[in-house]
Amino acid sequence: LGVIFLTLYIDSTRPDIWFYSVPINLVIIIGLIIAVPNKLIFRAIPVFIFSIGVIIEHLRPEQGIHPVGFRSMAIAIVIANVIGWTASIRMYRYRRDQFKAQREENRLRKQVEFLATHDSLTQIYNRHQFMELTNIEFQRYKRYHHSFVLLLFDLDDFKLVNDNYGHRAGDLTLQKFSSLVASQIRQTDIFGRIGGEEFALLLPETCKECAIRIANRIRKDCEQLVLTRDNEIFHITTSIGLSQVQTTDGSLEDTYERADKLLYQDKKDGRNRVAY
Repeated sequence: LGVIFLTLYIDSTRPDIWFYSVPINLVIIIGLIIAVPNKLIFRAIPVFIFSIGVIIEHLRPEQGIHPVGFRSMAIAIVIANVIGWTASIRMYRYRRDQFKAQREENRLRKQVEFLATHDSLTQIYNRHQFMELTNIEFQRYKRYHHSFVLLLFDLDDFKLVNDNYGHRAGDLTLQKFSSLVASQIRQTDIFGRIGGEEFALLLPETCKECAIRIANRIRKDCEQLVLTRDNEIFHITTSIGLSQVQTTDGSLEDTYERADKLLYQDKKDGRNRVAY
């Protein structure tokens, strides 16, 4: 705006240099349209005011402009506006397309990152990511002695679900169970699918008694979960092996193996139980 008013002031006080000011005015018009990083309305208003102001200023008799020269100047101002706005619109479209492409690239990258760390069916951590995160938690335990408890889940007779109701019902069962557990844990807990119907949950900063209560609550809620397939209602149960990390554990595998043995014993003793 300062440049606009300064230019119009010079044009009005120095009519003898109108011929030299015209190219400067054209540059100002194109510059305001293209170079100023404002929204369209904030560029259009100054450009419109300046263009009309220049034309009105040079219409004054004291300017002494020949009609042919005035027409040439007016045509040049119109052409400058056309060129400027055409270039500006194309640049805007290019930036908009570039922004859309960048946003789509970011979306795809996040999707790839999510699929690399999560199970596509249940939307929880996959085995690789679960082991990565729990190994970090184990190293944290070794350094700061903050205890944690590992729970292993196995859906009882899951093969019968697939055989009797179909694999779609099996997928639904896995999704429902995952949602059930995920709704009852903290953000700091680590929950993942480590096999077909096998899941694992690591509870940081948790005592064994608290973990047992959590495991039993999940087991009972799973038992009461109502699943349907083709208007048929069926239920599932889960067996749970629970192990608290111990000072003698050299790695997370020791804690994991202990919980796995308890889970195997639980399956032998009748299922739908918490072994610890």
